[in-house]
Amino acid sequence: MLTSTLRLTSAPVGNGVLLRDRAGNFHDSQSYLTEIFVDVAAWSHGGGAAGGVAFSWICTVEAAEFLLIGG
Repeated sequence: MLTSTLRLTSAPVGNGVLLRDRAGNFHDSQSYLTEIFVDVAAWSHGGGAAGGVAFSWICTVEAAEFLLIGG
């Protein structure tokens, strides 16, 4: 069995930087940038940690384009 834990950390936006989303909308809010961490653990049928377990996954994330103003 595999379990996953998601951790999100806000990433600061520098002064003079604007974000543009895929729809072309501009954002100046700090809340739009986030570092995403996914911790995956494998467990044996007895409940103990299982090592050497292979797995694959796909992650799709909304992206934004940085525009540096006056820099």
